[in-house]
Amino acid sequence: MTLGRKTGGGSRLGIKNKHPRAFKDQLRQYCESLGIDPFRYMADLIADKSLICVGVDANGKRLMAPLVPIAIKFNCAKELASYLEPKQRQVTLAGDSDSPVSFQYQLKITLAQAFERAYGIPANQQNGQATALPPGLPVGPIRRP
Repeated sequence: MTLGRKTGGGSRLGIKNKHPRAFKDQLRQYCESLGIDPFRYMADLIADKSLICVGVDANGKRLMAPLVPIAIKFNCAKELASYLEPKQRQVTLAGDSDSPVSFQYQLKITLAQAFERAYGIPANQQNGQATALPPGLPVGPIRRP
């Protein structure tokens, strides 16, 4: 603000809100007077399993499709989710030359124990190494085409 006017982002002084509080209150009152709850309506659209006949195949069998398209259900679910859970912010880890960001993880399980947990193979250990590979894993060098 060295130029005597606002130079950065943000709202300018004197600019009205795009959606004033009074408009939101009026819209809420109008929905209540009609007995409409937009959130329940979207939830009902998501849960709707009604089918509609869209045609007949060569054998005379009716071809059915959902009454509410999946794209509409997805958009309703996405909109409702934005009100139920906060959006996750992007987090960037950055360090400087004096204190760079580092990550260390110590594995507290042996390869044999991992095979046993993943594939149900008993961990035959000799010096902490697995003596048997799980079924389906290639033995020998892997050749790429």
